[in-house]
Amino acid sequence: QKRARPIRIRICADMQKYRLRSGRQWYVAAVVLDDEIVTQPARSLLKLANLENLLAHELVHLHIKSVAGRNCPRWLDEGLAQWLAGQKAGLADSAELKLPGNEKELAQLEQRLTSSNSSREEMKTDYKTCLLLVDRIIRQQSIELLLGVLSQLKTHKQPLSIELNGKTLKQMLFK
Repeated sequence: QKRARPIRIRICADMQKYRLRSGRQWYVAAVVLDDEIVTQPARSLLKLANLENLLAHELVHLHIKSVAGRNCPRWLDEGLAQWLAGQKAGLADSAELKLPGNEKELAQLEQRLTSSNSSREEMKTDYKTCLLLVDRIIRQQSIELLLGVLSQLKTHKQPLSIELNGKTLKQMLFK
């Protein structure tokens, strides 16, 4: 049996080191880089309302990466990380949010998520969108089924064509 690698968490000494290592803005408290979680300095983490949720969120990212490889779309990765870490507050206050209605709009979301140019407010909106997209799939199927197909992303070139119970992700997202 293959031994699991230890989970590494690197707490940066100061914000300058965090920004250099992560490439993220001050409002992103932690990030997964390669196979480790990199966080802001301890004094910044102490200000967080729920450090446990932050770490759970990043641990989900590590798990998704280990199961799906690097092919998991960012919207799915971020949505699952929030959903599984219990960060579902975005579901309650999302009535005004317009979800992507086609592949082009989803690609635009993906592009914003992979860019480091988003403002804090834009990022909040995009993360909420990711959570809602994942919730839409889970309501039609189940979290277990969605997690069960993640391994297909390692080799699948078109993530939206992955099926759960005879329906593609595309069909579930763009009803």
